[in-house]
Amino acid sequence: MYRTKSFWISVFISSAVGLLVILHVSMLQVPPPLSPFIQGDGFYIYRGEVSKRQSISIQIPAEGPSGLPVTEIAANAFKNFKNLKTVEIPDTIIEIHDNAFRGCIALESVYIPDSVTKIGHSAFRDCVKLEMVTGLNSVAEISAYMFMDCPALKEITLPESVRAIHTQAFFGASLKEITILYSGVVSIAGDPFAKCPIDRVWVRDLTVQGQYHSLPTSSNWRPYLSPTIKIWDVAYKP
Repeated sequence: MYRTKSFWISVFISSAVGLLVILHVSMLQVPPPLSPFIQGDGFYIYRGEVSKRQSISIQIPAEGPSGLPVTEIAANAFKNFKNLKTVEIPDTIIEIHDNAFRGCIALESVYIPDSVTKIGHSAFRDCVKLEMVTGLNSVAEISAYMFMDCPALKEITLPESVRAIHTQAFFGASLKEITILYSGVVSIAGDPFAKCPIDRVWVRDLTVQGQYHSLPTSSNWRPYLSPTIKIWDVAYKP
């Protein structure tokens, strides 16, 4: 059968286009998974791994790929890791950013090593099974909403490092007993213990600074070591 010149030209063009499409597709590469490490100037920030979202236990690495220390846990790093029960935080970590463990509804306990000096807002918010928080020995401030809506949390010891407790830090927790080890001025503001069924607060010589409206009445305060409790500019409501 005779084929015209135009026919063969169209066949050639179609074949060329098809070949270009095949070559283009073959050159496409599946992007590598997002690295869990963000490199800073001499350190790494750990932002978690999507592949571990269903993990029950996670050990955060102390070093990144090039041997530099991991010093921070990124914001939202483990947010809504709903199966996470235990997490091991290395003593290289200095800062835990906002919402880092928010919504980890299976998390039962956490130890904050002495290396950690700062924890962002809502870091453990909505951790509904969180019963025990230990460490915190170098943390200067309990940030806003840090343990908000943690109904399994019934007691907390705030170490001598803590100088401020911010807005609704323990809102909705089941705190019945609080121990404040610092002897000095602690700034308390924004109803950090609102809706907590507090029975007693154990203190040494403590001055509470700031306006606060959900402390228990003064008769519910009990001395930790000293009978002297100094309260300044505090509004009480039973």
